Amino acid sequence: MNENAHVPHHLYEDTPAYVYGRACKRVLLWLFFLGALQVGMTASAEEDPQGAFPPFAVGIRPSDVEAGGVVLPNGQPFSFWENGTEWTRTWYVDRKHPDADDQNDGSREKPLRTLAAAAQRVEPGQRVCVFPGVYSEPLKPIRGGTSAENMIGFYALEPGKTVLSGWLDLQSIERPWLRPEWKRVEDSPHWELPLHGAWFPEENLFARPRMDQDAFFRMPWARRMREHPEVLLSRGMVKQGSRRLREVPNGTETLEPGTFKVIHHGETLVLRTFGDVPPADTGIQLCVRS
Repeated sequence: MNENAHVPHHLYEDTPAYVYGRACKRVLLWLFFLGALQVGMTASAEEDPQGAFPPFAVGIRPSDVEAGGVVLPNGQPFSFWENGTEWTRTWYVDRKHPDADDQNDGSREKPLRTLAAAAQRVEPGQRVCVFPGVYSEPLKPIRGGTSAENMIGFYALEPGKTVLSGWLDLQSIERPWLRPEWKRVEDSPHWELPLHGAWFPEENLFARPRMDQDAFFRMPWARRMREHPEVLLSRGMVKQGSRRLREVPNGTETLEPGTFKVIHHGETLVLRTFGDVPPADTGIQLCVRS
């Protein structure tokens, strides 16, 4: 064999010499990084003798730690506020109210339907009171308070009965055009469900694999796992009541009770329930938020 002939990468990547060489390369890179970091810290300490950027924790001085104070990354002190706000307005959210709508004025009689609508409208000096229920949505206020006397508040009207969840109970969907459309697969205990894009606030987790393919380019040692069945499964999760269903590869022909698969590039769910009961008659929930 010609000693200069090209040897395919996959034939030598597992040899001891190759693995040892890769390990040495990584150690050298880490030593270079740590050396550069130490030089940067020393320079910062010389330029700032007051210790605004101490080497052990950027933005935190030993005096702050000893005094029990908290500072921001830029070195400025962070103050905790004791709520002294006299609320100028109260917004109400009640997803179960028959007249609830995000276009309402947010009063008790005409409440908003979602937390998202309240988070968009509430201003400093105002609060949001949330009625009991399960709210499958994130809470992301677009504004914050400006002082201890001008804060923003979110309160549960009945503590312990208002739940923020990343799971969507399909039976709780009220709008007709968003309700699940179950279809039984002919001559089998399997059920198909088209996944509605509006069920997912950010992205359809069933259309995204557990590990993105570009991640393998950042982790060469993991490339051999690229086609592993577990890697190709989705990030979505399904529950029947309190029991989790197990995902199987989409090429699986016959599902066992309590399993599901994803087909049509994440647009359709195929499952078999525990006990082979119709899914519309049981509490099927989808994880709609990562």
